[in-house]
Amino acid sequence: MAESPWEDNILERKLESDLKDLLKTLVAFSNSVQPGHKATLLIGEHDKGDIQGVTNPDNIQKQVRKESEKIIPPILCRSFVDEKEGKYCVRVEVEYDGDTPHFGGQAWVRKGSESIAASDETFQRLIDLRSSIVRELSKWLNREVTIHGDQST
Repeated sequence: MAESPWEDNILERKLESDLKDLLKTLVAFSNSVQPGHKATLLIGEHDKGDIQGVTNPDNIQKQVRKESEKIIPPILCRSFVDEKEGKYCVRVEVEYDGDTPHFGGQAWVRKGSESIAASDETFQRLIDLRSSIVRELSKWLNREVTIHGDQST
C-alpha cells in the first residue's frame, strides 16, 4: 500500500529531531483510531514524504517504547524498522483497543493532521465507546442502514 503524500488523522510524519511531542501523538492516535484500523507514525520522513532517515533506529524504538509505557491505560503499539531509499526509518503503528480514553497526562485526539486536547464532548464519547453496544452502533454512524424484519409475528 502506497503512503499518502499528506498527513491526516491516522498518519503522521516526524523527523528524528522533532520527537518532543511523541507522547502526545501516541495518545492522540490511540484515542482516534477506529476498530480494525491502524494509525501510523513515520519517523525519519518530512511532512510531504521525503526521506531523511534516522541515525539510530534502535534508540528511536526504545524512545517510542518508553513514551508508550507512560500512557494509561496501556495502548497497542508496535514499532518496525523500514529501509527507504537506502535510509532507515521507524514505523510506529497504534491499533484500536477499545479501552479509551488513554492519557499521557492529558487525553488528546486527532483532528485532521493535528493532535489536540480532547473536548468534554469528545472525552465523554471516548468513555461511551468502552461499552460494546455503543462501540458497535458507532460503526454505523453516518451510514445508510436498511432493516428487514419478520412480518409474520
